[in-house]
Amino acid sequence: MVRHDLPESEHFCAHDGHALVEIGVEISEQLDVLPEQVRVIQHQRVKRACPCCDLGIKVTPALPRIIPRGLFTESALAWIAPASTS
Repeated sequence: MVRHDLPESEHFCAHDGHALVEIGVEISEQLDVLPEQVRVIQHQRVKRACPCCDLGIKVTPALPRIIPRGLFTESALAWIAPASTS
């Protein structure tokens, strides 16, 4: 599991300056291949909200992927590509 959070400087409401509290996470998964091993990497993107107003909700941005919204990591794609041409 890899946990991604907003930078400390963004842990405050832009509207009223209150500290944001964690309200959950956005979860995505990727398949990764190591020699002789396949594993699932779970990414948790922290969601934070202002406890005082409805204007301060922020979610950590998703990391870029080779295939947008794709399931495979770079190493998994590198492992699959030669096998699919045989």
